Formats: sequence, C-alpha cells, structure tokens
Amino acid sequence: MALGRGGEAAEEIRTLLHAFVEDGHHRVRAAAVRGLLAAPGLGRMAQEVGMRSLAAMLDDPRPEHRLAALWAVSRTAERCTEASGGPEVVRRVMNMASEQGEVEALRPRAQQAAERLAAVVRLGWSERAASGAVATVSEGAA
Repeated sequence: MALGRGGEAAEEIRTLLHAFVEDGHHRVRAAAVRGLLAAPGLGRMAQEVGMRSLAAMLDDPRPEHRLAALWAVSRTAERCTEASGGPEVVRRVMNMASEQGEVEALRPRAQQAAERLAAVVRLGWSERAASGAVATVSEGAA
C-alpha cells in the first residue's frame, strides 16, 4: 500500500493511527504517534495530531507513557524540531532531562532524547551554514 500524496491509502492509515494515539497501552500509543510524525504523505494535519499527542504523553502521569513518549521523540527527532508544536515538545523533554523530581528511570532516557534533539538541531545549523544560508559570527561582526 503506497502512501504517495494523500489518496485513499494515506487516509486509511491516518484514520487508523488517529484511533490509536489515545490507546491505553503506552507502546501502542507511542507507535501511533511515531507513525503520524514519520510516515511520508500523511500531511500536515497528521503531524499536528502527532505533536499534540506526543506532548500529552510527555505530561502523562503514568511513567510508562512518558518513557514511551521519549522513545517516540528519539525516533522522530528531526520531525520534532521542524513541526508545529515542536518547540513545546523539545522544552518538555529538556525539563524532564533536568528535573530532580522526575522518576529516576526516566531521567537518563530524557537526557538521551535531549541529546538526540540537540544533535539534529546542530546538524541543521551546519547544513545551513555549509549552504551559505547562515552568516558566520565573523561575517556578522564585520
């Protein structure tokens, strides 16, 4: 089943994934979020739903849901830094990585996800600098 741009197959997949972003099982929920964010051809609305769902998972009172959300962030870091709602997700991950009150098992995973997000941002900066889209500090000072 090819997704292409829109189409019946993409609509079926989008509908299926939307149904699972509120699932009670953390792994099902995280996989649906990842699918909405990572699958090409599902459209902007799917990404918006995915980002809102990911943000909700990061705030979920159940530790296993927050842990699964960190997994999804790590697997979709590029989308998280580009998509609408991305800055809020990044902020939440950074807070989880540094919070002293966070569940001990979650902090290392949050730190790993934060490092992955930072690496994606740094890579984007280097690519823009290499293409000449970003002025260097010395150019700006001249």
